[in-house]
Amino acid sequence: MNEKILKIGLILSLFLAITGCQSYNELNDVMIVDGIGIDKIDDDYQISFNSYKGNDEYELHIIQSPNLNDIFNDIYLDIDKKIYLSHLNVLVLSSDLEDEDIEKIINVFNRRSELRGSFNVVMVHDYEPKLFSNTSSKITKIIQNNYRELGNVYPTTFNDLITDYANMSLSYLPILNSDDMTIMGMHSLFSEYDFYENAESLLLNIVFNKIKAFTIVIDDDEVAINDLKIDYDINDNDITLNIHMNYRSTIAEETIERYFSQNIRSILEREVGKRYFVNLIKKNDYDYYRNHSDIKMTFHTNIYLTREEMTNMKEDDLFD
Repeated sequence: MNEKILKIGLILSLFLAITGCQSYNELNDVMIVDGIGIDKIDDDYQISFNSYKGNDEYELHIIQSPNLNDIFNDIYLDIDKKIYLSHLNVLVLSSDLEDEDIEKIINVFNRRSELRGSFNVVMVHDYEPKLFSNTSSKITKIIQNNYRELGNVYPTTFNDLITDYANMSLSYLPILNSDDMTIMGMHSLFSEYDFYENAESLLLNIVFNKIKAFTIVIDDDEVAINDLKIDYDINDNDITLNIHMNYRSTIAEETIERYFSQNIRSILEREVGKRYFVNLIKKNDYDYYRNHSDIKMTFHTNIYLTREEMTNMKEDDLFD
């Protein structure tokens, strides 16, 4: 009996050793891409592939190519490994790229069937490949934390980007500073190509119905906004934004309402995000959209505020 058990144990050990070696060799033959950064230097694209080596270690591979269609083949020839893109977390675009470059990048990535499309896309000012000394998870966490707390940026995924591009020829990306990875605001693409600093970006997220909660400062006092909801009343080219929000603050309600009314009206009058509202008109009344090649829109805003009671927890509530 003991001899039989010993033989079985030896066979199992040998099997595990063989499969373990196979797994190790397979891992060595694969480059797991964590983040990709793209810049343009003269007429060549510089592409940085940040790859996961294991044990929380990463390795950066940089190639240059005049043709974006060749980048995945070029990196394969450079390192002689299969490229594994299913774990891509972030695509970083240099602010030096032009609209035409970004359109090419979208088409190249959209043709990769193994990409999930849920990875974040960000723009970086003064782009340097060394930014990948921060892992992709840290870059995306900076975006997510800002969105949850301040609402200055929206964590745009690749799926968001291609959907917005297809529907409106307009999309917005968070933009960071390469030196210290601070949030600078949002950058528009395609039908607009412009930079919006943090306060403007927040207003854009509000009017595009992309944010539910955030905190701002009005007259040196903090105002916490929750459960923001917006609906649009559309009558031909006349658009009314009905904005409902709960707030917590010691500031007078009239002050908060005036702040949002003035600032939202200001950004709408600049025709920022015009394609977004044209798309709303298209969905609401296609006949009107089809019969008007250049739609001149008028806007109205209604702000509805509900105050949340500010409760203080007493010491007796903390301990039984």
